[in-house]
Amino acid sequence: MKRWVMVLFTLVALVGCRPETETLTVFAAASTQDAVQQVASAYQAKTGILIEINAASSSTLARQIEMGMPADVFISANPKWMHYLEEQGLLQVDSPCVLLSNSLVLIAPADSTLSPGDVNTLLDSLEGSLALGDPTHVPAGQYAKQALESYGGFERYAERILPGNNVRAALAYVERGEAPLGIVYATDARLSKQVKLMGTLDPTSHDPVTYMASVIAKAKVGAPDFLTYLQSDEAQAIFAEFGFLPGGE
Repeated sequence: MKRWVMVLFTLVALVGCRPETETLTVFAAASTQDAVQQVASAYQAKTGILIEINAASSSTLARQIEMGMPADVFISANPKWMHYLEEQGLLQVDSPCVLLSNSLVLIAPADSTLSPGDVNTLLDSLEGSLALGDPTHVPAGQYAKQALESYGGFERYAERILPGNNVRAALAYVERGEAPLGIVYATDARLSKQVKLMGTLDPTSHDPVTYMASVIAKAKVGAPDFLTYLQSDEAQAIFAEFGFLPGGE
């Protein structure tokens, strides 16, 4: 009887000493959510490491990190919010890197009677609201504001802007028909069957849509390896399936 007690005690001790599966928390720009989820699944299959994703506007995520919410890797839809955290010493030194790029497109509800065409002409004929990420803090909205400055001036559209708290919210406004037109990333338009592509905004009308990624200063040990994986050919191929381009292209 004592022998069985000793065996049971040993088994319990071994189980108790087994290291828990590491979980990494990734703060990802809303526009990357679906792609990052698939990349995370592939990484988990390779390593057994769990990836939890917190997706929101880059500005919201940066503020959350600033306030001390636990995060291991941050993916920002523009360099501004990455540099914001870097200046505060909240990122690992020399960690930030350019990860992806994207483009801006004009969209309409799938059942819209409007036909695709010249973006400037479509904006000129706009009747009703124009959905986009809130230009006061959402990267997609800030890029869109820059573009609108070159398409007749932002003030011309300012009172008709229907701002979303992230780019997916702007997409949803158009999907529901709450706005006849919207400006979102090409990757977001590609995911939705409830909108149609009306045209691509001139890439010279706004700053390059550049995504950056970095390891947070207080990240878990495994975070740098995941950042390296994000830049790998395997991960980049997954991002490409969602329409993202490599950084700088």
